[in-house]
Amino acid sequence: MDIVLLANLLTLIAQLVSFYASTRKKKNQVLFFQNIFMLIISIASYLLKGYSAIITNIVCVIRNCLSMKGIASRWITYGLILFSVVFGTIVNRNGYLGYLPIIANIIQTLAVLDEKAGVRRVKISFGIACLLWTAFNWSIQSYVGSFFNLFNGISYLINGFKEKQE
Repeated sequence: MDIVLLANLLTLIAQLVSFYASTRKKKNQVLFFQNIFMLIISIASYLLKGYSAIITNIVCVIRNCLSMKGIASRWITYGLILFSVVFGTIVNRNGYLGYLPIIANIIQTLAVLDEKAGVRRVKISFGIACLLWTAFNWSIQSYVGSFFNLFNGISYLINGFKEKQE
């Protein structure tokens, strides 16, 4: 099977998980399904040589697990952001577009690790991040990922704005 086709098939599966996450009502449920999404999408990114995306996704899984366990601090937040920026930059092979996953991670990390942020803010941050991922995925030939990130970004934003104000 062609590598690009396999990566796009994995991306489709991952994006369906991400869509399901956008419909969850509790922050920990959203984060749990986002972890599954990010692990699958990391494999697809590896196949498509989207290395900055892999670093970003690993940091996101760690961040989500820390948040789900209630372990968050300003230093952990800054440390994860710094790690993502430094190592994402080192492995970036996609020019300016390779920084989009890093920027998306910063947006998500600030929302997820803020103990006061509820599901509304988390969903909105994921929606914005999905829109950034749309362009990155297109650049690495993850066309399914690009389409579904656009779709999921809109879904996260709609569902996020429907949530009660925190």
